[in-house]
Amino acid sequence: VYSGLEAQDGSLWLGTAAGLSRFDGQRFVHFGKEAGLPNWPIWSLAQDSAGTIWFVTRGGGAGKFDGTR
Repeated sequence: VYSGLEAQDGSLWLGTAAGLSRFDGQRFVHFGKEAGLPNWPIWSLAQDSAGTIWFVTRGGGAGKFDGTR
């Protein structure tokens, strides 16, 4: 695990060597290349006031998760 974030909804987001994972209090959901993640590992996570989760990947790539993808 390289980074972590507690989101506004209480879920826990983890940036890992294999992608992005979300824990909702009951189960983990993993997002990797099959989910459209451009690159990994995920180095850094942040959330803006609209609730969008932003992340930075190896090589400086960036992306977002807006609640649906």
